[in-house]
Amino acid sequence: MNDTVQAQLAKEEVGSKKIRCAGGVVVNTLTSKVLLVKNAETGAWGIPKGKRKGKGTKREESLLAAVREIGEETGVTDLVVWRLLGSYSRPKDRTRKVIEVFLFYTKQEELIATDPRHQEIGWFTKEEAVCFITLAEDRQFFAEHQHAF
Repeated sequence: MNDTVQAQLAKEEVGSKKIRCAGGVVVNTLTSKVLLVKNAETGAWGIPKGKRKGKGTKREESLLAAVREIGEETGVTDLVVWRLLGSYSRPKDRTRKVIEVFLFYTKQEELIATDPRHQEIGWFTKEEAVCFITLAEDRQFFAEHQHAF
C-alpha cells in the first residue's frame, strides 16, 4: 500500500465510526469489459464490494475480503490481482463507509448470481459502467481511476 493511501486511511480513522470494506474493479481480458453488480435492496449499481470480516487485529485483510466478495457476489473466482487502485469513503447511515479498491483481471466470462442481494450482475464497457454506477462517490472513484485499466 502506498504512502498516500495509508495517509488517507489514517485520516479517515479519526473522528467517526467507520465501516471497513474492500472490493475490486474486475476487467475481463478477453472483452475489456468491467464487472458490475446491482444491490437488490437499494437498486444501486456498483463494483463488487463488501464489509471486511472481523474486528481489530482479527479483521480480514483487504485483499482477501475483496476476492471473497467478488466470488460471493458474482461467481468470478479466476482472478489475477494487479494492484491497489486506492480508497475512498462515503456516508452510510450515521457512519462512513471506507472502501479499498483493487484492480483485478480475469478471463472468466461466466457469472453466477449466488448472493440474493446481488441477482443482477454483468459485464459493461468502461463508458457504460460510468453511466450505470449509481452512487456519486462510487462513480467518481471509478471515473478518476479508469485510465489505469
